[in-house]
Amino acid sequence: MVVLCFFLTSCTHKDDTDVIRQLIKQGALCAENHDIRGLMKLTSEDFLAMPGQHDHNSVRKILWMAFRHYQEFKVMYPKPSVELESNGLTASSTIYFMIVKKDVSLPKLTELYKDPQGWLEEAGENVDLYRLTLELLKKNIDWLVRRAHLELFRGLGFGEYKRKESDLRLTDFVKSQIQRICHFDHREKSCLFSTLRFKDFSFHSK
Repeated sequence: MVVLCFFLTSCTHKDDTDVIRQLIKQGALCAENHDIRGLMKLTSEDFLAMPGQHDHNSVRKILWMAFRHYQEFKVMYPKPSVELESNGLTASSTIYFMIVKKDVSLPKLTELYKDPQGWLEEAGENVDLYRLTLELLKKNIDWLVRRAHLELFRGLGFGEYKRKESDLRLTDFVKSQIQRICHFDHREKSCLFSTLRFKDFSFHSK
């Protein structure tokens, strides 16, 4: 009986892990399709994005600006890590990703999907990498994102990232747009907008 319970619990955790990774995949597809509504459906009612403590309305505006800037793109990432809490109702996930032009082909990274360390090492020094940390909760049979924390990193090898402060500076144009939309405080250092690097973002391929 103990073995059976352990087996059933392991299967449930595996299923939940797969569901969360599928949710992440769905989110990436929504982003590529500029589907803001679809992305919001993957979040809980009390969802917040950080840095900056942005709620649904604020995030919609951020995404609209980002999609308008990036235009056609695709999101590339290795297999996300997923950690399930013992209560079975909460979990966390970390996704390292990069944004590239839609027509860029990086077959080596595609092959390394199941090897996150190899993927990040292959990405190397020449790409802008982002780390997205998610806190998730289970509602009925669905998993939803409750918190999302976005950070900008450089590709310096697995676990050896460091923030590049120059990448976090906003152009005067973007600052003025942000200020008009949500009264952006120039003294506030922890702002989700600064992480997105609108004007200075460059696409890379090896």
